[in-house]
Amino acid sequence: MKEYKVKEIYEADFGCEGLPEWQRPKVVVRLVDMDGNETSIQAEDEWLIKLDINEGSMVVMDMEGRLYMREDFV
Repeated sequence: MKEYKVKEIYEADFGCEGLPEWQRPKVVVRLVDMDGNETSIQAEDEWLIKLDINEGSMVVMDMEGRLYMREDFV
C-alpha cells in the first residue's frame, strides 16, 4: 500500500443544494506521497475523526479509497 502524509483537510463544497440528507458529511483530504506527488480525495469526516486522522498524519489508502493510520497496517 502507498503511504501518504495528510497535507490539508477542509470542508467539501456541495454547492447551493447542500449535502443530500442521506449522505454523511464529507471533507476533502489533500495527500502527498513520499515522492512529493499530491492528490485529493473525499472522505467521511466521521471516519477520519474515529481513526484520529489529522493534518500531518501518515496514512495508507486501501483499494476502496479509505484512509487508515499507517501504524494500523505495519
